[in-house]
Amino acid sequence: MKSKINFVGAMVVMLLFTGMVIAGDEHEEEFMNTSRSCMKRNGISEDEFSKLRDDDVDPSELDDKFKCFFHCLLSEMHFLDDAQKLDMAKLEENEYITEEHKNIAKNCKAEHDSVEDPCEYSFMIMSCAMELMDARK
Repeated sequence: MKSKINFVGAMVVMLLFTGMVIAGDEHEEEFMNTSRSCMKRNGISEDEFSKLRDDDVDPSELDDKFKCFFHCLLSEMHFLDDAQKLDMAKLEENEYITEEHKNIAKNCKAEHDSVEDPCEYSFMIMSCAMELMDARK
C-alpha cells in the first residue's frame, strides 16, 4: 500500500467502522477514553498524536506504536477474536454498524487475514476500510 494516509481520515473511518458516531454522545466519550488509554499503552504523546493527525503519512514509514494503537482500539472495542483477527460475528451483532461497513469489513478481512502481526493486521484492516470507503464516494 503506497498511498499516503491522513490520520484524521483513518480516525474517522475508525469511528464509522465501530458505529460510535451513530451511537451518540455516550459512546463517543467511551471511544475517546479508549483512544486515550490506547495512546498511553503505546507510548504516544498528545503532541505526537496531533502531529501525526495533521500530517500525511506513508504507511511503510509509520512507527509500529501507531499501528499498535489501532490494534488496541479494535481489541478494546471487542472487534477482534481470540486469534486477534476481525470478529465478523461481533460486527454483525452491532446494530450501529451499517451493512455497507459490514461489507467493507468482510472484504478487508478476506484480503488481510493472512497478516500475522496483530498490530500490522489491525492497521491494514483500517487502511483497507478507508480506501474502500474513499472509492465508494
